[in-house]
Amino acid sequence: MTALSMAARPFVRAWMSIASSTWHDIARPPARGLGHAPGADPLHVLMIGSGAVTGWGVLSHDLALPGHTARALSAALDRGAQVDVIVDSTVTAATAPKLISPINIEVYDAVVISLGMNDVFRMTTPRTWARHYSRLLADVQERCAHTTVFVTSVPPVPLMRSMTRVVHAILSRHRRILNARLAALCSREDTAHLLHIPEGTLSQPDRHRTPETYRVWGDAVAGQMVTVLQSKCVEARAEAAATVSERAAEKARLDALRRLGILDTPPEERFDRIVEYARSSFGADIAALSFIDEDRQWFKSRRGGREPGLMPRSGSFCDHAIRDSRPLIVDDATLHPVFRSSPYVTGDDGILFYAGHPISTPEGERVGTLCVMGSSPREFTEMESALLRDLALLLQKELWEWATDSSPATEPRG
Repeated sequence: MTALSMAARPFVRAWMSIASSTWHDIARPPARGLGHAPGADPLHVLMIGSGAVTGWGVLSHDLALPGHTARALSAALDRGAQVDVIVDSTVTAATAPKLISPINIEVYDAVVISLGMNDVFRMTTPRTWARHYSRLLADVQERCAHTTVFVTSVPPVPLMRSMTRVVHAILSRHRRILNARLAALCSREDTAHLLHIPEGTLSQPDRHRTPETYRVWGDAVAGQMVTVLQSKCVEARAEAAATVSERAAEKARLDALRRLGILDTPPEERFDRIVEYARSSFGADIAALSFIDEDRQWFKSRRGGREPGLMPRSGSFCDHAIRDSRPLIVDDATLHPVFRSSPYVTGDDGILFYAGHPISTPEGERVGTLCVMGSSPREFTEMESALLRDLALLLQKELWEWATDSSPATEPRG
């Protein structure tokens, strides 16, 4: 805080102690309410705090910021909008957690936090303001990972009854300082999107704020929210499309695997011979030809180690190996970020070394692997990787011939 602010602080607080006793005469809506715009699939927003969302000067939240924001959002997004509002006209950045903590904010599409006017009037130091706001945003972000969080800038200080121009100038200057800290906080921590309340909106001393002021604010706030929310919608649609694409790709892969008819067939020398050659060539404890079904890893051939027949797919090395056309090499599984905590690594006879190359169907669907594994870490050279690929392609050729020899069977043989 500057020397000027420190010197003005007692003067402003003395004025506050006198002026605040008259504020109960100023019109304002109830502490809880809503602004609503009809329409399908309504956007659900919570406005909470003080200052801009309080509604000083009007008797209904529909005429205040929540109502104007709801109508502007509805018009811009072509959908309904409901803006719930919870107000505490005395709340500060320090006390805001007590106001917000009982609210289930996860049920909202967006939350708008409005604080600062009380901190301006109290001449809260910028450092204290930023520290309390940072803690608040971190807590809110932790509680609502899927809710978009907005914060409003501190609105212009109204020229109220009994407020001298000197006091107004001091408070307006302090407001700009706190807003600068808030902008830096939002930019640095990326926990909330800052909504700028327009400058130059006038108040009337006998009304504090007017419906026209709230209309201007609502249009501005909604316009900034729409930019963020539409971007979020694009991201959500992209994620949904990716999920649908992944599901379609997995269905195609499973269909191709089942068309082969290889699942649950007995061991055969044509595959065992190549798998055993792989085990001996690499000096591995285990070598296997495995296929990844919907929720299991099934072994057509496995040489060395125990003969499990099948294993759960989830978390297996081979499940990861079929996700890429390149071989998966894990020299030391205890150091690998994906596998180091896997039960296949930490359990009895844990797998500490793995090298697997995918095997595809004639349609190009990766359905299985040739893999070699060991109970001790080891380095796998480029020459060994090339040999593993050649053996995998040899097994793939045998698989395609096997499928041709087994035609016209379309059902897995059991």
